[in-house]
Amino acid sequence: MVVQRVVEWMIGSLPGGAICSRLLAAADEGAEKAEPWLKRLDPVLRTKVVMSLTGLLLLGGLLIAIVMLWARHTRRKLREPLPETRIHEDDWYNKPLVPKPGDEDADASA
Repeated sequence: MVVQRVVEWMIGSLPGGAICSRLLAAADEGAEKAEPWLKRLDPVLRTKVVMSLTGLLLLGGLLIAIVMLWARHTRRKLREPLPETRIHEDDWYNKPLVPKPGDEDADASA
């Protein structure tokens, strides 16, 4: 009871504290007689809500399992060494952009 009065005094000193104290009083009255929101629903709607929440939980667990399995697969792939690269005769990225005069490749491309 003392703590409640201290909280009310602290909230009352804030701007808009009267509104906050009214909300606290209404919440305190409602907490004494309120049932859980799930119990207040009719049985058909309660079943739908429970099944929807169960489905969301199962879907979330499935997504987490897929991510964990894919991460394991990726880790295993990264542990394997990379395949040997072949050296091509036509390394176009190593050729100069402007051909030198006298190159036989410049004559072939013209």
